[in-house]
Amino acid sequence: MNPKKWMMLALCMACFVMAGCGAESRLLTASGSDEWSRGVVAGTTGTDLVAVAAWEDTTFVVWVAEGGQLRLAQLDGSLGLESVTDLALTTAYPRDPHLQAEAADRLHLTWVDSVEGIATIVHAQLVPGESEPTFRREIPLPSEARYVQTLLRLEAGRLEIFWSASAQRDSGIYHQAVSLMGDEVTPPIQLTETGWKPGVGRGPGEAVHVAWVTEEAGGYSSIWHA
Repeated sequence: MNPKKWMMLALCMACFVMAGCGAESRLLTASGSDEWSRGVVAGTTGTDLVAVAAWEDTTFVVWVAEGGQLRLAQLDGSLGLESVTDLALTTAYPRDPHLQAEAADRLHLTWVDSVEGIATIVHAQLVPGESEPTFRREIPLPSEARYVQTLLRLEAGRLEIFWSASAQRDSGIYHQAVSLMGDEVTPPIQLTETGWKPGVGRGPGEAVHVAWVTEEAGGYSSIWHA
């Protein structure tokens, strides 16, 4: 996606996360550069939980609407609003949502939620314009898991999970992997002895990049990357 589209998309996201932003499909203008002065209000939300994915010239956005219901918006190459779909998915205490497009008609949504008091990753496959997900799967996490980050590796058929524990701030970074083809979940492996609040992203090819924070003397923190 070119820089202009990313800047426009960032403005759209700002609209999604402001409750009471206005009526649907209203155009926004802002003073300054024309590179970022247009956006579309697709809905309103009282949270900052917004996930975005793109496939060619189509952009998809998922957010938490009233009552914890998830909604999916589809925007064209000019960021014009094409559709808004109420998904047959609800959340309790959602955090860390991620949306990834496998094809124009196949999206993967993951988020961390609380299911019967247990921290759980929810993975759903969506078809744009359809309310019912193709499937919905729950992956319970160890009771000590906090600050969870996920990464879908569709080409490898795996969902990578990174987390740090809540017992102490420098609890270390842990990793688990879940097969997208079956029920196999690997046991937690401790990657680092210190650190917390992991972040994860994709690099070239099969590379997975992980960053985390460690506490230092004097109240300072260091950021590590692998």
